[in-house]
Amino acid sequence: MTQEQFEQKYAELVNDRISTGVIQDEIWRYHPNNPNAIKVEEAYAELEQIATDLDNEISALQEEFDNQES
Repeated sequence: MTQEQFEQKYAELVNDRISTGVIQDEIWRYHPNNPNAIKVEEAYAELEQIATDLDNEISALQEEFDNQES
C-alpha cells in the first residue's frame, strides 16, 4: 500500500466514522432510553403546523405580488 492509498483509505474511514456519529446523535434525540427524548408525534405535529403556516405565507406573498402587477 502506498502512502497515497493509505491516506485516502484513512480519510475515507474517518469520514465514515464522523458520519456514523452524526447519525447516532440524531437518532439519540428520539431514542426511548434518552430521558430528554423528543416525542415524535409532538415534533411532527409542530412541523405540520409550521409547514401550513409557511404555505399560507407563500400564498399571501404571491397574491400580494400578483395584485401589484394588476
